[in-house]
Amino acid sequence: MGNLLENQIFSSLSDEFIIASSEISKSKSRILIVSEPSLIGAIALASVECALLDSSIPYRRRFSLSEQQESPIIRIHSDPNAGEPFFQIHPFSLCLQSQVVEGLRGSSGDSRKGPLTVITQAYALAECINPDSNRLRRMKPWILSGNWLASALDNTYDAVYSTLRDYLSLEGTVQIVPLTEVQELNLGNYPWLEKSKFSEISKGWNSMNLQERQKTLFVLIRDCLQMSTPSTSRLEELVWHCVIGTGWESDLASQILLANSFWDSLTPIEAASEVTDQIVGSGIISSL
Repeated sequence: MGNLLENQIFSSLSDEFIIASSEISKSKSRILIVSEPSLIGAIALASVECALLDSSIPYRRRFSLSEQQESPIIRIHSDPNAGEPFFQIHPFSLCLQSQVVEGLRGSSGDSRKGPLTVITQAYALAECINPDSNRLRRMKPWILSGNWLASALDNTYDAVYSTLRDYLSLEGTVQIVPLTEVQELNLGNYPWLEKSKFSEISKGWNSMNLQERQKTLFVLIRDCLQMSTPSTSRLEELVWHCVIGTGWESDLASQILLANSFWDSLTPIEAASEVTDQIVGSGIISSL
C-alpha cells in the first residue's frame, strides 16, 4: 500500500505533517488528542489513536467543545468553519482543519477542487507517525467518510472524493461495487427505493450480463432522477460505486449511517467514544 501523504492533494501539508509526526514520535509527554463529540471528529481521532497505540506512544483521548490549552496536543476541528489550521513545535500544538484543495485537473486543464477533510488529514498524519500500523491499515477505507459527510457531493462533483476512491481501489484497499453486490445494505440511504423490486433484482443479479445489469439499475433509479435529492453525484456513488473494505459485509455509506444513529440514543460524548472504540477495535461499525 502507498503512503497517502504522497498524493498531490497533500502538497501544501506534507512538509508540516512530516515534521509534526517526528515531534510526536519522540515526545516524552503524554499527547492529548481532542475533538468535538461529532461523527467526523470521532472518525478522525480514531486514525491518530490507531497510530499512537501501535507505536506505544502514550496519549489521552478527549471529546470537548471547548478549547484546550494543554501541550502536547493534537486538536481536530470537525466544523469546517471552526478556525484556521495551526502548527507549532514548542510547545507542541497541531490543529487540523478542513481545507479546499485541487483534486485533479480536467482534460482542458481546468482545476477541479474538493474538501480535504480532517478525517483524511488525520489519517495521513497517523500514517506518518506509524506507516506499519495494522490498526490504521484496517481502517483506511474510512478516509472517504469525511467527504461523504461533507456537502460537496450534494452540490457538485467532488474531485477529492473521486481521487481518494480511485486511489484506494487501485491499491486494493477497497472494492467498488453496485448496491446489488453489498451483502448488508443499509436501506436507510435509499428511501426512494422500491424494496420489492430491489429484492427481485438482487436475486437475479448473478444471472445477468453487463448490459442487462446496466439497464436494470437504470430502471431501478429512474424515478429518483426526477427528485431534487439525492444529487446526481451522490446517487451515482450510492448505486454504482459502493465502497467495500477487506472483509466487510456492509459498505461504507451504510456504516456511516449506522454510526450517525448512535447520536439518537447516546449523549454526544458517549456516541463519539463508541464510534472511535469500534473503529480502533475492529475497523468497522456494528450495532450498539
